[in-house]
Amino acid sequence: MKRGFMVVYEFTNGSYSGYVPDLPGCISAGGTHEEIRKNMLEVVETYVGMPVAQGNEVPNSVAHIVQCPKPMQPSDVQHWIVERLEIDVPVSKQEVSAIQEMTGSNQCQT
Repeated sequence: MKRGFMVVYEFTNGSYSGYVPDLPGCISAGGTHEEIRKNMLEVVETYVGMPVAQGNEVPNSVAHIVQCPKPMQPSDVQHWIVERLEIDVPVSKQEVSAIQEMTGSNQCQT
């Protein structure tokens, strides 16, 4: 199953940092935009995979807009990039059971 999350990247002092507003504590850093995108993909997949492994639901994405206003105080941030990151979310055993019950099929596998 695909799930999308908004990611905010900040470029400061020659490197990038990134975070996902919908996933508290889900942050990473990288030297280039390509590196931070790769790092964020790994971090988000790990972050979202933990609840599934524990039998819990994946957090829903609710951020559709992120405001990056001009800071009231001087800032080292040179620019922001905001994009939607699509990841494959593993299906929990409870979801497989629910799908099987709805469809009357035992063909779903995790």
